[in-house]
Amino acid sequence: MENVSKDIENEANVEKFNKFSENLALTGISLNKMDTKYNDDMPATENEKQVFIDKKAFYQVIDDNHFKVYQDFALAIADKDNKDNAVVQVNSTFVLSFESEMKLDDEIFEILAQTTVLITAWPYFRELVQSATTRMGVPPVVIPPLQASV
Repeated sequence: MENVSKDIENEANVEKFNKFSENLALTGISLNKMDTKYNDDMPATENEKQVFIDKKAFYQVIDDNHFKVYQDFALAIADKDNKDNAVVQVNSTFVLSFESEMKLDDEIFEILAQTTVLITAWPYFRELVQSATTRMGVPPVVIPPLQASV
């Protein structure tokens, strides 16, 4: 029974988000913060490396019709079994400015962050990582495009 009520709640939130997004306008996107690190002092290991990407978003309401979303990305190239043993790190925050006729709330934001914000910011992050790693003197890291899930 609990799953049924969750499904109804999710459907209501999706419907609410769809109505919200009808008059949603992206008015700007910019890089707010960037921090990179290449740990060239790290002794070479035979451990297999892996790319780790963490992401999170939060929002700031400017007024009834304007809000900003801050999309954080944290990339680390580290030992497969030890994410903290990173050779390369690229951390960034992008700010997306929006206008909407409806007020933003937490339920709408949860869906917005996983769809519109991520789809919009991801190409900027991909370019930033490829450019930053090239400038670090390491082979450029090419992050794949987001794949649509069915």
